[in-house]
Amino acid sequence: MASLDPTPDTAPGHAAESGPDILDAPPRLLLAMVAMGLLYTWAFFQRVAIPGTIFDELQGDLAMSGVQVTRLGTIYLAIYAPMQLISGFLADRFGGARVLTAGGVLLTIGATAFPLSHSIGSLYLSEAFIGLGASVMFICAAREISDLFGDRGFTYLLGPLLCMGGVGAMLATAPFQRAAHFAGWRTPLLAVGGLTAASLVAFVLLVRGTRQAHKPAASFRFADLMTVVTNPLTIPGLIVGPFSFTVYLILQATIGKKCLQDLAAMPPDTASNITFTMSVISMSIALAGGFVSRVARHRRKPAIFVFAALTITSCALLLAGVKLGATGACLAAAYILLACANGLAPILSCSFKELSPPRHIGLAIGFGNMVTYLCVSVANDLVGRVLDHYTPAIAVTAATPLSRSAIVYPPAAYATIFAGCMALALGCAAAACFVKETNGRMYLKEPGER
Repeated sequence: MASLDPTPDTAPGHAAESGPDILDAPPRLLLAMVAMGLLYTWAFFQRVAIPGTIFDELQGDLAMSGVQVTRLGTIYLAIYAPMQLISGFLADRFGGARVLTAGGVLLTIGATAFPLSHSIGSLYLSEAFIGLGASVMFICAAREISDLFGDRGFTYLLGPLLCMGGVGAMLATAPFQRAAHFAGWRTPLLAVGGLTAASLVAFVLLVRGTRQAHKPAASFRFADLMTVVTNPLTIPGLIVGPFSFTVYLILQATIGKKCLQDLAAMPPDTASNITFTMSVISMSIALAGGFVSRVARHRRKPAIFVFAALTITSCALLLAGVKLGATGACLAAAYILLACANGLAPILSCSFKELSPPRHIGLAIGFGNMVTYLCVSVANDLVGRVLDHYTPAIAVTAATPLSRSAIVYPPAAYATIFAGCMALALGCAAAACFVKETNGRMYLKEPGER
């Protein structure tokens, strides 16, 4: 069990990161990492595309209510959240590559079955497979990076990994919306299922013979879990990350496109362009995470303060947009600031890792992700309930040659949702003040270390 005493070399001035040079890695291993990242890309695509981009299409084709549509996201997250803890243990015990392969099979099954489903029940079952398969992707990838490339590789490769997830989110917005407009929503989703299968096969073939011998952790012990859960150093991060990411995911993946259409009367293409831009910005900032870390001399707290400030400002603009008649400019600016905040998430993830027990990195990251997605899952369901609460005040647009008829929710519904987002943002900012600075080093030490 790791001690909760800080290591002496965490003081400023010590080398911040260690690990082998990434450029020295065998090309086949780097290609395997790319294939692993692609699996994460398609998992992230599913998270954003369903239900956010095809909210109206699902309501129209299957006569689903608002809460029935948002429940697709809730199912994904309700499975994804608790699986983070299990995934962390499995990655520590069996190695990231093995667990990721099994998850890739489940993800492929769900991603292929969803567009072939023609009932609400079968959609829900397919989404459950997607959530189960996707739940292992990030944890296992992070475990592999930490094992193979050390602290230096973790800082520099976590950004590109999250960037590849951002590519999935990006493809799930405007490109998917346009593909769904011309070919229907089922055809592009089926194509993504095929790409998921191809990425899985590539990863399995490339990773053979490149893995170093995995040193399995001991069998699961409740004491190890309690070490992670009761670690006081990570409590502020367990508020900052989940609260901010909940706001981001609600706006980007659940109601973001529909909110712009309902409040600002934006055409679907314009609304999806804005959520697309969110993904591009978030992805670009995440990709530069290693550079940002170096410029900041590996200090984490400045970026975390910026992270919290951007989230609060964004929520203030959302509320102002409703009060000012939901001007598109206010809403678009809020979305962009949220994307900038989310782009700094890799630095928050590094801080959380560095404040966790070194022997239980996978378990710690899994616990942190579990808390995050439980928060998002609860919020996602509440969003659907708020929308359905305002059903008596909805309007229905007429169908045109370029668009189908759609339900339009009143501004009061979105004002209620935005007020909840502001409460989360304020909690995020308060917790940020208590995050411990790590200066880019593991803060805890293993037994016997000095």
